[in-house]
Amino acid sequence: MKKLLSLFLCLVFAGATACGLLAAGIEQSREAVSVECTPVFGDAEYLSGAEVDFNVMFGKHLLWQNSWSPETDDRAGSGFTFAFLGRQPEVTVEYWGLGLRVSPAENLGGYAGKRENDLDRAFREIYDSIKPGERKTFELRVADYLDYYPLSGRLQLPGLTMNYFDSFNEQEVQFITKMEEFLRIPVLPDEVLEIEVDRSSDGATTGIGYGSKEEYDSYYMETVGFVAQDACYFTFSPKTAKGATVDTSHIPGGYGIYRLPYTVREGKTEVDASDCSLFFPLDPTDDIYEMFCIEDRIYLVVTEGEEVVLRELELSTGRELSRLVIARNVRIYDLHRFDGFLVADTSDGRMTVVTLGDTPAVALSVKSEHTELHGFNYGSRETMAWDGERLLIANTLPLQEDWVRGTGFRLVVYDAGGLRYAGIYQSSLLSPGDGGNWSEMCRPDEYGPALSVRWR
Repeated sequence: MKKLLSLFLCLVFAGATACGLLAAGIEQSREAVSVECTPVFGDAEYLSGAEVDFNVMFGKHLLWQNSWSPETDDRAGSGFTFAFLGRQPEVTVEYWGLGLRVSPAENLGGYAGKRENDLDRAFREIYDSIKPGERKTFELRVADYLDYYPLSGRLQLPGLTMNYFDSFNEQEVQFITKMEEFLRIPVLPDEVLEIEVDRSSDGATTGIGYGSKEEYDSYYMETVGFVAQDACYFTFSPKTAKGATVDTSHIPGGYGIYRLPYTVREGKTEVDASDCSLFFPLDPTDDIYEMFCIEDRIYLVVTEGEEVVLRELELSTGRELSRLVIARNVRIYDLHRFDGFLVADTSDGRMTVVTLGDTPAVALSVKSEHTELHGFNYGSRETMAWDGERLLIANTLPLQEDWVRGTGFRLVVYDAGGLRYAGIYQSSLLSPGDGGNWSEMCRPDEYGPALSVRWR
């Protein structure tokens, strides 16, 4: 026993010594982390005042936290940490609130239990008539079996999660049943499901596929929302696949933003779908893109006719505070939100910066020209910074370009004159070896923010 203990202590000492030597060796060279710039377009003077933090990891144990700015030339300030037991991902808690979808075919081929409806039963009758080894395709007109769309989805609040509203869970069944009583949306008269059943020769295994027939209209609900301190708020798109609008007149109060309150007592979260109510009315012919909340302000991005509009509401009262036209005669492709501002990408190839101060305002609208530059991808907008005049866009270099790289970043600067600068920056933290082994490569940090930018 004493020999085993001695051997164990020797191994621990040797391991600690090796880790210490490794850390010390890297510590000696950490100040030597450099950044090599490859200008792509424009004048680097437009980058003056920018600061970039980029974190690089090796395996699960080593982390370099680097900071670089144009004023430091090719040198990056670098801090190094070593986690003997392995680093752990940063835990961020984000509650999604209520996400709903219409689900006329949710239980086809499954066990509907307490949630079985006439459409499920009709499918089961046809399924039972199919012989082993037989494949059959058939159609079901939804309105022949259902008056209103059944709902499914998930609810996530502090201390409470419901996923898909399981038919075996009485609490979830009660919740979604009450929600269906509130959000009554009549099924489209012409929606048709095309269903294919393929039973194996022994009858034990079955393949089931289904979808709405394209020549008919169909409806797939999409919800957006957020969770506040005592309630979650949500709305949904009432548009059908062919651009029509579903009937929302059966919903108490009509169509709009809805409020679902909840309480937390002694660590237990309680919510009753019967308490759901209309919070703010909206026009069902408008297209909802996104809704989010910052402190006591609700921001709703919506297309109203030919205008893309940002509407600002007061969370505590539901009072509308402002209405800002972001763009006209375009569609929104993407929306990026950052501290104090958002950037909208629209179908005319423009980027629009909207500041979210006391009164939201359009601060910049320019053509997104860097999409034409080599290596700059339209969707590569990992992080951004705004200084009142200049928009800085940054993203990490993709590993797919070169398997021994991926530890640098790209920077792009815009102002009112359009694209001013673009450059590629590669750090000296390159991996040894042939790059074929993922665990033996330096790469952007996966356990926390890999890249952040700001203006001084």
